[in-house]
Amino acid sequence: MPKAPQTLVREANEADELLISSWRGIKSNELEFGHACCWISEKKLHQYIPSKGSRKGFISFEAYISQRTGGECSDTRMRECMRIYQLTQGDNAIPADVICEIPHKNAVRLATIKKRSPRKLTKALIEKARTEDTLAFAVTAQSVINETLPVEEQEQPWEHLHLRLHPLAVERFKECIEDFKLIPGAVRDGDRSLDLESKAVLAIVAAAREFAKEAIECAKREARQNAPEVTTETEDPAKVQQGDFVAPDAAEKIATALTEKRVITRNPEPETAN
Repeated sequence: MPKAPQTLVREANEADELLISSWRGIKSNELEFGHACCWISEKKLHQYIPSKGSRKGFISFEAYISQRTGGECSDTRMRECMRIYQLTQGDNAIPADVICEIPHKNAVRLATIKKRSPRKLTKALIEKARTEDTLAFAVTAQSVINETLPVEEQEQPWEHLHLRLHPLAVERFKECIEDFKLIPGAVRDGDRSLDLESKAVLAIVAAAREFAKEAIECAKREARQNAPEVTTETEDPAKVQQGDFVAPDAAEKIATALTEKRVITRNPEPETAN
């Protein structure tokens, strides 16, 4: 395993500290932006802020935000920042420093839960929002929201997947999904806790991983061996433990949630025999 040059290690540490501090600044500014939006919106203060080239105030709050941000802040983003800021207010308020450690999407989902039922905003749920990735917490949050809904209104979480692919790749992928949806037992298994499309994609992924299992393991092993060993100048290389970092598996967490029946399909598509 090659040794990482100390000059690059020091430069990497400086860049890492800059990234972390700037990201914290972005998160903090997001809260402050939400605070300002709530303040101005609730008291209609935009009416008393003169628009550019005029002595009159803004007619609408939305027009004010658009002008002040150069049109870069969408209405959705603005509303999300306001909802995240409101997490720090009222019943079961979350400290601002904790909010800054929570991914944006997870904080938005916490805000939805608080709006429906503030009592559901427990310390355990907040900790999950802080530690779980956005895909895993989507399942966690939806299971909590479902507890506040009648059975007929309960849903499963949805995530949009955006890929920029060649039209041929898109066509083949869609064909593959439709083909896998026909497989009895593996996809058409009678389990209505997950829709057919999602089960088909999971089956495709499982088949692809099984097919290329040895090649993937070989590629990962080679990548680990070629990765430079990072030690600081004050560390004794002999005492540095060498081990592989194992990243959290979001798919495994989601699969666990599905197994525990924490995901409910609303108006599931009837499965008909082919």
